[in-house]
Amino acid sequence: MGPVGFLGLLAPHMAIMLSAKKAKEQLIVSMLLGAVLLLAANWLGQNLRYPAEIAAGMIVSVIGGSYFLLLLLKGRKS
Repeated sequence: MGPVGFLGLLAPHMAIMLSAKKAKEQLIVSMLLGAVLLLAANWLGQNLRYPAEIAAGMIVSVIGGSYFLLLLLKGRKS
């Protein structure tokens, strides 16, 4: 449940930073963003080190955290 909880906290903030202003837009964008992030993390975790597997939570933390920090720095400059 770690990756799901992390995405539940991170995806709405990322949706707002991606200029989803209305609640309906935020809900749709955050759902799609969370789903894409978790699918990408699972795929990367299974394919980066093929016989072994990296946990999706670690990949989600790296991808999501890096992207969130990038958006924060970008927002600070403007």
